[in-house]
Amino acid sequence: MVVTHIQVPDETNMGTSAFAIYKFAAKVPAYPATVPGNPLVYKTGSSSGRHMLVPPLTFKGGEWFGVIGVSGSATSACTSYAPVGGFPTTVLGHKTTMFRFLMQANLFTNKGVFGMSSEDAYNVGRVRIWVAGCGSAIAYGKSMRGNVMPLDQFPPNIGMNGKFLVNAAGTNQGAVLFLGLGRQTPAIPTPFGDLNVKLPFVATLVLGPVPATGTVVSLPIPPLPGLVLAWQPGIIELLKTPEVQLANGLEWIIGK
Repeated sequence: MVVTHIQVPDETNMGTSAFAIYKFAAKVPAYPATVPGNPLVYKTGSSSGRHMLVPPLTFKGGEWFGVIGVSGSATSACTSYAPVGGFPTTVLGHKTTMFRFLMQANLFTNKGVFGMSSEDAYNVGRVRIWVAGCGSAIAYGKSMRGNVMPLDQFPPNIGMNGKFLVNAAGTNQGAVLFLGLGRQTPAIPTPFGDLNVKLPFVATLVLGPVPATGTVVSLPIPPLPGLVLAWQPGIIELLKTPEVQLANGLEWIIGK
């Protein structure tokens, strides 16, 4: 397994995140017992950013991968919690299980050097991990209205349905989805907001009214590993100026 990028979800909008990555020869002990933790990598940066690991980190069969991620600062830090684990999953077709990995300290303060523990049946802190060869979904760019967000449990991997969530602020009469072959860099300013996908569009899809809970878009993934696609919703509200307002973009990289 080759880990290439990391992002820490930041639902509390604290703006800055920190993460530390570890490698162990055996599973760390159950809390309150600890083993010394000395991270391979410790980084801080914008919570909205996807942080590239240079060089990528390689983990072999039998090695244990651990990651801690928080948002905030040395005085106040928050973790994005998932439900109680463990969570059986697969990475490139190989079965694995995720467990809670923890330290009883502020990551910003100790930079990851601390005693580490595990808990088999407790809430798992969410950290997005990109592995070479796997599909990825990355939100990017500015929004005039609403947003498009990845659904981490449904990445764009071949043989699966990739899914993402379209949100719209307030009353609307639907949305139009623009599909391009990759993200537009730099974005093109328009009266409708920034255009974040490449022209010409290869497809457009029309959605009905988007509820407050958002609309889940589910699409089968073509057998084209490495293909880069980009989605951008335009939220429709009649009698508003402009009547179509562009959200941010979502980049898909098709994986195995």
